[in-house]
Amino acid sequence: MWSKKQQDDEPVSEWTIPSRLTDAVAVDDFAPLSAEDEEVVQKVHTRVIQDMDLSAVERLGPSRGREAIEQGVRTLLAEVAPNLYGERKEMVTRRVIDDAVGLGPLEPLIQDKSISEVMVNAPDEIYFERDGIIYLSALRFRNTDHIMLVIDRIISPLGRRVDESSPFVDARLPDGSRVNIIIPPLIPRSPVIT
Repeated sequence: MWSKKQQDDEPVSEWTIPSRLTDAVAVDDFAPLSAEDEEVVQKVHTRVIQDMDLSAVERLGPSRGREAIEQGVRTLLAEVAPNLYGERKEMVTRRVIDDAVGLGPLEPLIQDKSISEVMVNAPDEIYFERDGIIYLSALRFRNTDHIMLVIDRIISPLGRRVDESSPFVDARLPDGSRVNIIIPPLIPRSPVIT
């Protein structure tokens, strides 16, 4: 997917991005939330962490735990943002749940079976491949700490770790797919996930 630019016998010195990728625009079906809705997501997510017994939720198992989180999110959402309704409310609810028990902004991309690859280059650069074409997603991470939280959720069940002493992970996930993660200082700008 990514290729290195090399001149004759010179060492590989910089990364280049395929031309189709540089022309990519936000064309996916995953609409970004407004700044106001993002603030609601963060408030409700913080309250979920404070108010719910997450260890008890984990003991329920994945599907029942997700249902318990959803019920708690809906209750908190009615309290925090009572004027939120309709499609906006459903989007905010889904984003809080994805942040609480899923892979945050990557969750809708991972769940879409037509997407063959997901690439995170920075908090505001999430790309995906569909039918051999790479698109820039409208989805965003809040910051690099948000990316690191998702990285931890991906590799912890595998018994792997990534930190400054071991800034690179290449692993096979339980579903058979592969994940590649590189974090600073190997890559200076932001953690990268493919």
